[in-house]
Amino acid sequence: MLSSAQSLAGSHVSLDLLEPIYREQTEQLFEKKLKPMDGAVELLDYLDSSRIEYCVVTNSPTHKAQKMLATVGLEERFKNGIISAFDANSWKPEPDLCSMRSL
Repeated sequence: MLSSAQSLAGSHVSLDLLEPIYREQTEQLFEKKLKPMDGAVELLDYLDSSRIEYCVVTNSPTHKAQKMLATVGLEERFKNGIISAFDANSWKPEPDLCSMRSL
């Protein structure tokens, strides 16, 4: 993603310098502005009350997904329910990533 942004901006700043700044800035923005999508909590309540299992499937590392869920107060809803492409060695939108689920 950073390489694409560099290309679009015509920047030649080293990714070794740019990446830590990017990570710090995005973490700060997540802490301040990240929130659940409208209706997400209600949907999870419905799934829970209907005894329908659910999970998060992400291209992010598990620890990052856990942190983002914690930031928005949903970490308990997805305990043992995060499937990371890093763990599965399969990247969205590959269908086999979703088949990795085992709660």
